[in-house]
Amino acid sequence: MHVVRVMALVMSSADTAINAVSSLIAVDLRRLWPQAPASFLLRWSRALIIPFAALVWVFAAQGYSVLYLFLLADLLCCAAAFPVFIGLFSRQYHGAIASLSTLIGLVAGLFYFPALRQEATYLLESFLLAIFLPVAVSALWWCFWPKGDAYDLEQLHHLIRNSTDQSKNS
Repeated sequence: MHVVRVMALVMSSADTAINAVSSLIAVDLRRLWPQAPASFLLRWSRALIIPFAALVWVFAAQGYSVLYLFLLADLLCCAAAFPVFIGLFSRQYHGAIASLSTLIGLVAGLFYFPALRQEATYLLESFLLAIFLPVAVSALWWCFWPKGDAYDLEQLHHLIRNSTDQSKNS
């Protein structure tokens, strides 16, 4: 009975991720096959999400602590928070530096993150590294590396508008 409860908890926390990944698959399939009908895209997104859902079931069946999985997800969110928000406000903050700073923060945080079923001795330090290292990497990039062209938000607006118009027409 314990395994069923753990699986239910993990699946309940993963349903949002499954829905998001399914939506992304459908959107990317639309980009690859613009003439494809919506029913085709939906069918393929559902079929491609099955391996992801199976992975969640495997984790749930292992009996991992749901709290541990939530803490891992929170660590990733801490590492990505600054790059995501600065990317919303700066036209010169590009995806490559956002990805690099997030990855550096996550790896540093994981270095101190407790192993499964281990006492959480350095949990605070793990989260502090995941939060502040992306800020430091981004600040170093901002100070020492040449900036590229500012990202054209109008181009993004037109891409989104065209995508929305195409989806309404199909």
